[in-house]
Amino acid sequence: MIKYIRTKDDVFIVEKENELYIWCYNRHIKKMYAKEKNNHLSCGCDYIGKYETANTIEELCDEFVYNNRILSEEDKNNKDYLSQLWWFNDVYGAIWTSKGLIYVAKMDDEGKLVLI
Repeated sequence: MIKYIRTKDDVFIVEKENELYIWCYNRHIKKMYAKEKNNHLSCGCDYIGKYETANTIEELCDEFVYNNRILSEEDKNNKDYLSQLWWFNDVYGAIWTSKGLIYVAKMDDEGKLVLI
């Protein structure tokens, strides 16, 4: 089952899924969206564009940022290094948008990325 959806501007949590629809939650405006699986809008909400799906937030992030610096590819792929950084509680997952790089997730006290 899909847990997260990424659009061109953000990452959302999937609340539920069935054969035709995926419901994703926009945490910024606290509104649910019903999305048809063929990428067409299925309700009267604003169009949120095509999306990617994943089981983890990490899969949808373009960059990981620590101490306001983008981590290198080597660092991003080093799970041990990333798990050590959670101690500092200053690691973010980010995506590139038309507005630039925006933070969509933050590492919590247990070393897991959660949406912000």
